[in-house]
Amino acid sequence: MEVKPGTNHLQKPQAIQAEVNPYKEVAQAMEEQFVYELIKEMKKSVPQNQPKSTGESFYESLQDQERAKIIAQQGLGIQELILDQIQPKSHKGGSHE
Repeated sequence: MEVKPGTNHLQKPQAIQAEVNPYKEVAQAMEEQFVYELIKEMKKSVPQNQPKSTGESFYESLQDQERAKIIAQQGLGIQELILDQIQPKSHKGGSHE
């Protein structure tokens, strides 16, 4: 159990974990967005023989989003860097998982 800063009562580790989860969700979403933008820019570097239809472009963007989600779940280390910046110091000290 830990004393929550600014209060006079003890806080259970589960309560701290519940408070950290929103930070983890934000960090993972930011990593997903970064990977998606990376994939999108890499695809721009490949020459296209013919223009794509709107439907084809939309479908490929959905595929790219899913790829980015999978890559971010496996982790590139960006999530931990983001957590180090946005997570309150009172919640640091343990693992980010």
